[in-house]
Amino acid sequence: MWAGQIKALVSMIDTNKGNNTYADGEIEENEYAVWYKLFIVPWELCDTDKDNFLTALEIRPCLNTPALAPISTIADSDIP
Repeated sequence: MWAGQIKALVSMIDTNKGNNTYADGEIEENEYAVWYKLFIVPWELCDTDKDNFLTALEIRPCLNTPALAPISTIADSDIP
């Protein structure tokens, strides 16, 4: 990842901004746990063979959920 991408990711995860418009720069355990639950766990559950790589056969059922409906319009041929 590039430095800018890492900063953006940390900013999204670091939600306890308090009265500032900027995050405190630290990712607490509860912030990480929420982010992990929302953005990592759903994809890990799709990895049926547990090889940390999602094939078209594994990802298609995950994309056909209401939460990811807009993404499900991607053709199978576009998924490696």
